[in-house]
Amino acid sequence: MVDIDELRGNAYKKEVGIFGATFMGISAIVGSAILFIPVTVLAAAGPAGTVAWLIGALMMLVIGLIYVELGTVLPRSGAAGAYPHISNGSIAGLFNAWGVFLGYVLAPVSEVVGMVEYLSFFFPPLFNLTVGTLTIYGEIITVIIVFLFFLGNYFGVKYLNKTNIYLTWLKLLSLAFIGIFFLAFYFHPANFYRFRGGFIPYGSTGLLFAIATTVYAYAGFRQPVEYAEEIKNPRKWIPVAVILSIIISFVLYEVLSIIFIGDINWSYLGITEGNWSKLSTLTFPLPAVAFGVGLVVMGYFIFITSIHSSASSSLVYSGGAARVLAVMGENGYIPAIFAKINKKGVPYISVIVVLIISAFYTFLIPVFISVALVFVDASLVSYAPAAISLLVFRKYLKVEKSNSFRLPFADILAPAGFIVGSLLLYWTGFEYLRIALPSVLVIAILFLFSKRKNKIDKKEIKGGIWYPFYLISVLLMSYSGSTYFGGINLIHYPFDIVTFVIISIIFYFIGLYSGYYYMKPENNKSTA
Repeated sequence: MVDIDELRGNAYKKEVGIFGATFMGISAIVGSAILFIPVTVLAAAGPAGTVAWLIGALMMLVIGLIYVELGTVLPRSGAAGAYPHISNGSIAGLFNAWGVFLGYVLAPVSEVVGMVEYLSFFFPPLFNLTVGTLTIYGEIITVIIVFLFFLGNYFGVKYLNKTNIYLTWLKLLSLAFIGIFFLAFYFHPANFYRFRGGFIPYGSTGLLFAIATTVYAYAGFRQPVEYAEEIKNPRKWIPVAVILSIIISFVLYEVLSIIFIGDINWSYLGITEGNWSKLSTLTFPLPAVAFGVGLVVMGYFIFITSIHSSASSSLVYSGGAARVLAVMGENGYIPAIFAKINKKGVPYISVIVVLIISAFYTFLIPVFISVALVFVDASLVSYAPAAISLLVFRKYLKVEKSNSFRLPFADILAPAGFIVGSLLLYWTGFEYLRIALPSVLVIAILFLFSKRKNKIDKKEIKGGIWYPFYLISVLLMSYSGSTYFGGINLIHYPFDIVTFVIISIIFYFIGLYSGYYYMKPENNKSTA
């Protein structure tokens, strides 16, 4: 049996209070996404994008509450990378942890790339408008900023927490000022319905893609769970932090979307009235709202707000990625040195590796939206399996109910969460799934390499082999599905969604009963 405390060497420091935990969620959700995602959502669905934010928030609450129970039952830093390992064994655990890590390590990259794109408004040599990517100077600045966030993580969660609280307060106050100002003085309600196509110009498929796009923003809700061992009272404060971060962030994104619709100046943007899809081509969409109504100073203020909003998000995500990597070391997927924690309570080797990987991806994908949507898919891979871990833990882990959050109607909401997580993955489209899912599946090579001297235990196979087949099925379904989601239209819309839901339900029960088998006392010898 592996002693995790011995592997770590030192323990995580409990330095995060209720404000810190909640602001970790808010800062991760409201980061560089405020620069681009509200407009990307409107480009997909038109004014109906405001509905997409609400539906996306409700979907995230279902998944969020699943993670809340997991986080209070087993408070563990890097938690999202740990739960399937405990409930379904090392095969499921490795694929899940790698998907979480890949998503988290791309998140700060996308945040910083977004920051530098906005900085290029003041320093044009940083971004090539013709090609639509960072220049070599922009990439160098991006790496320097990534290094600064590395330093913020390296010196301990106490300083990370204090810095994030300050930056998040600044972010919230700035966004509140922007929202109140525009809603009070510059707003035209008729913009919601007076253009061609009305309120929902691109139909239900546009709305579904818009919902999937909101996930890029909402994905940060898990960060309070990822720092669970560093929160002073995780069983009490994780539920508050996760729920509040989703609700507050929904309000902010909804207000920003309403502002853009109500204050848009089509002629200033050089776009035909009502051609919402063209909004995705804008380099600086939110400041353009202010410039379009003649508010130059407000436009500059939005630039500054967008930049410091990205800073706190990058800081939190970098730490989350390092903690998931440390969990992979604890679970034996990678060398145990990655699990080492220094006297400051930091998984320092993992923090350094996150820096190196982030810098590499900065040069590999030097444009925000491509990084963002690949990150969405990599992160989404881990959403659905959490629902399985929840019910497996309920059956086999003895937990004092009064000391942890209990998801109501779990027998209904757990499979619903699995379906929601799967659908959100499908709706992002084959264009990005074809990059993200093979990137996750390739980790099978690492697993086989790690097991080269030992036979793979039958218990591990029965407990987790469904997971890679689930991912392959999602990829094949995305390829075969309707053209609305990037497929070859072998299965037409909406039958592709119906078929996908049925497939998801099948994999849910396979994964659940595989977990039951794995966690039976006579079969399970893993450690939590």
